[in-house]
Amino acid sequence: MHESSAQRQLQDATSAAERGDLAAAAVLAARSAERFGACPDGANARALAAACLQCQGRLDEAQEHIGRALEILAPLVALADVPADCARLHGTLVVTGASIQIDRGAYVDALGAIQDLLATSSTARTAADTFAAAMTGGVAAKALGRHADARALYRIAETACEAGELGGEARAALDHNLAGLEHASGEAAAARPHAEAALAWRARQARNATHDRDVAVEQAALAAILVDLDDCEAAAALLTAAIDTFAAVGAHDPLDLGAAHHNLAEGLRRRGDHERARAAFDDALIEKSAALGGSHPEVAVTLASSAAHLAELGHDREARTRATAAVRILASAAPGHPARAIAQAVLDGSAVERRGGSRPGATTSAGDQSSYLV
Repeated sequence: MHESSAQRQLQDATSAAERGDLAAAAVLAARSAERFGACPDGANARALAAACLQCQGRLDEAQEHIGRALEILAPLVALADVPADCARLHGTLVVTGASIQIDRGAYVDALGAIQDLLATSSTARTAADTFAAAMTGGVAAKALGRHADARALYRIAETACEAGELGGEARAALDHNLAGLEHASGEAAAARPHAEAALAWRARQARNATHDRDVAVEQAALAAILVDLDDCEAAAALLTAAIDTFAAVGAHDPLDLGAAHHNLAEGLRRRGDHERARAAFDDALIEKSAALGGSHPEVAVTLASSAAHLAELGHDREARTRATAAVRILASAAPGHPARAIAQAVLDGSAVERRGGSRPGATTSAGDQSSYLV
């Protein structure tokens, strides 16, 4: 009877998640996990609870569920002949945990977890599992400035996508992330076809509750690239449309709006519209800080670009304050991120060409999609 009740709660949690009631789903899944106890079904319930909590930005609670689920599965995955369902669930937990670490800005931990997972062979791992893991690892590697590692992981994802015939949505997610990687590498021209392909696929899909948001994310991603190609007018049009959509229907990721305002600021800055650029940078800082906290690397990206802009305008004191904060955050969290060089250049009194917008240029997500679809 006890197990039957736990199973019903897990089914109810799944239904709540499917209809978008993530708060209710998280509560039901957590209750189900407690009823199941220390068994694979309990770990599965915790995986669902963690995913729902992550989507709500409740990262501490999500990470706790992941940790407890991994503890439950540890004796089983240590067996010479690991049950296939346990092996797959373990992989899902590792990928979800890494995605949560990315949201926290703990990129080193996230990348290490994914590399360890992919280094372990498993006959239970499907193409979709491999795709999700490689996509998540690619996001972390790019954020750390380890572009060669990111390319290698995205090649794994591409192979899995083709071998598993995962379809257009997986391909669009991969194109989105490849665009971000090329952009962060300073190759905006190479990034553009990937971004255009992702936007075109999203725009062709049937209209539903998430369609407009999906299109807006891709519009913002392409716009960031167009800024670096000096097509600021087209970029501004795409960003304005994306921001209007986010304001009307909400963003998938609370960071999407901040990323769009960041890239709008970059375009306005290059067009010489400095007052509006400054205001857009400030909006981006407020939105990113609210979504992630003031010490997240994504906040540092905007601090660095804003500092460079303020230095151009002769506001040296404020520029140095923001640049110092950016360097402090990135020195430990993402020392290879291009934004660190931008901020350091402000402190050194030298000029550095700005390469890459904010998500892409940086996350997650207009952010990178850290799993399918993450």
